[in-house]
Amino acid sequence: MSRRSIKLLLADTLEDLSNQNFEKFYYHLLDRRQEPRVGRSKVEGKTRLEIVDVLVSTFTEEGAVGVTEEILREIGCNSEAETLVLNEREAGNTLDQPQPRRCEEDDKQLIFLSCWTGAETEDIQITSNWTSKI
Repeated sequence: MSRRSIKLLLADTLEDLSNQNFEKFYYHLLDRRQEPRVGRSKVEGKTRLEIVDVLVSTFTEEGAVGVTEEILREIGCNSEAETLVLNEREAGNTLDQPQPRRCEEDDKQLIFLSCWTGAETEDIQITSNWTSKI
């Protein structure tokens, strides 16, 4: 199988969404609280393909897949999220090593590692207390 670009995988994913689910995706993308955030002016009135360009330019290719997967799951499009992840793996666009996802909660740093075990993805949570002075 030839290697497909991240942009094509994302475009196929957004194109497969119903209009109603695409509107939900659009709303959740704008309402996302994590940085970097997407401004309304970047996506308002844009086509699905133009929104793919915004996703990649805002989050990088690897980040765009993760953000897209996250939003798809939030709006109940779990099948589409799984298809995106599987297509990305089949196309050879991911590393075999787990990629950490981080979020901060109070004084703790939570690190989630998604571990591919062949048929399933498992999240492992690592918690550490940390403080830093700048």
